[in-house]
Amino acid sequence: MSLSKEEMQQSVARDFETLKTKMDEEAALQVEVVKRPVGRPRGTLKATLLTPKVEEEEPTSKKLKVRGHYTNWFEPSLWDPIYDVVRKHRNINNACKYLKMMYKKPGESYGTYEKLSRGSMYEWFTSTGELKDAYKKYVDEGFPISKEETNIVLFYPIIKN
Repeated sequence: MSLSKEEMQQSVARDFETLKTKMDEEAALQVEVVKRPVGRPRGTLKATLLTPKVEEEEPTSKKLKVRGHYTNWFEPSLWDPIYDVVRKHRNINNACKYLKMMYKKPGESYGTYEKLSRGSMYEWFTSTGELKDAYKKYVDEGFPISKEETNIVLFYPIIKN
């Protein structure tokens, strides 16, 4: 059986048409797959405008406090235990821990020396536990040191009997 050229072309055209209809049917059956984006989905921002409360301040001539409450460790009731413990221990770290532990009142979580820092103690004492010269003068004579001498200000004089 031999096919003529025209019959061959018609046969190929029919095959292409059947193939096209099959592809269209398959495409209609396939559901489009949508991939999820990677990561957590972005939330929508809910913006609400908050107007700040404006309080009128009265003009005052008083200077505002920059720092919080200052503990004067050179008061005799606070200084004497510090000085005794440092002389006894000869180690500032151990002395600081000892003060914080021993002067904590029973039933309270906050003791008298909780705010005392090692940095302050290193400023007052040498590494061997001896009082530095500027503070020796203060403790011995009982008057405030000038700010120019040590770059500190002490508020209360120590009165020795």
